[in-house]
Amino acid sequence: MAVARLAATGVAAGAATMLALRIGAVAERIRCGRALAACARPYERDGPEDAPALLAVGDSLAVGVGAQLPEHSVPGRIARAFGDVVVHHRAVCGARVRDLHRQLAAAPRPRYAAMLVAAGANDVLRGTRP
Repeated sequence: MAVARLAATGVAAGAATMLALRIGAVAERIRCGRALAACARPYERDGPEDAPALLAVGDSLAVGVGAQLPEHSVPGRIARAFGDVVVHHRAVCGARVRDLHRQLAAAPRPRYAAMLVAAGANDVLRGTRP
């Protein structure tokens, strides 16, 4: 009986240790993600008023989190592919789909040749209801 109780205590302690390690790993990933988001700089490029323009809205993907340089972000790569395009940026790290209307309202132009919309990841992560 004592051996079984000792074994059960050991199993419970091992499970608690594994849970604590997993929680610690998740917390570290969250800290790392926040640090990446804090360092991200969105890509923007000015140009003539009559030049075609791209508007980037949405979340951290549109901002360029994880890109070493703003030029390596999705908007930066699009600008490189289309040399004369103006890039306006209104995306925000952590944005949800419901934030898109504010980002669109803040756009400097009434019309764009193209838009990059990257949104929804934060809604999924946070369990946002439609």
